[in-house]
Amino acid sequence: MARWTHAVIALLGLLGMTGLALAQSPPPPYSAQPPPQPPYSPQPPPPDPAQPSQPYPAQPSQPYPAQPPPPYSSQPPQPYPAQPPPPYSSQPPPSYPPPASPAGPAPAPRSKLGGDLAFVLPLGDYSEGITSALGMFGRFERAMGPRSFATIRLGYLYHLIDSEPSLGVDVSFVMFPIFVGARYNFAPTGDGLFLISEGGFNILWSSVSAPDLGIEDSSTRARFALNLGAGYQAGTISAKGTLFVTTNAGEDTDGSSRSLVGLMVTLGLDFGTL
Repeated sequence: MARWTHAVIALLGLLGMTGLALAQSPPPPYSAQPPPQPPYSPQPPPPDPAQPSQPYPAQPSQPYPAQPPPPYSSQPPQPYPAQPPPPYSSQPPPSYPPPASPAGPAPAPRSKLGGDLAFVLPLGDYSEGITSALGMFGRFERAMGPRSFATIRLGYLYHLIDSEPSLGVDVSFVMFPIFVGARYNFAPTGDGLFLISEGGFNILWSSVSAPDLGIEDSSTRARFALNLGAGYQAGTISAKGTLFVTTNAGEDTDGSSRSLVGLMVTLGLDFGTL
């Protein structure tokens, strides 16, 4: 019994000394590194043999409840209600302008008849004793192409004489121009600027009457004449300015022939087309 008592005392002393040594030893240094983790394994942990696996109770499938078909109906389907027609209106349907048609070719030119009022301002020898001339023309223009016309004009020009009635002398001077020529329009429609060139004969008639002196004389002669210029057309109205020349209309004192030159202005109107 004493031997077991000494053995227990010796064991207790050894345990006491070991605890004292552990209490006096310094703690291990702190480390920021986390403790190593075991590698992740997707495999499930092994079953515990002490715990028997419980089978998942199978749920019996629920049958889908069958819907009975709809009861048959002997009623015919209801028709779609018809819409009543719109009320009658006495108003005419709205009219819309016709679509604009593309610009087509210009209409073909047509021949036309017309007349002109004329005024002549004499120049040079023509103005000796004559202040001006007034008259009119009748004309016919025949279309020859989209812009060209052949022209014929017949005119009458009465001259105003600068004379002294107190002397008892009556002087008259009249021209009857007969022109054939051509006209060229810059626009195919006929409106706008145009050129005119005419030539022909100018019949000159003059008379001198002095009853107190017993003088009665008249003369008629035909001379070549030209009429060159330009004009402007607006609808049925036209205006022209030309140089009017009559050659060999008279003789100077030395026997040389002289021509009559003047400026002619006309205002015309187209009467109709053919």
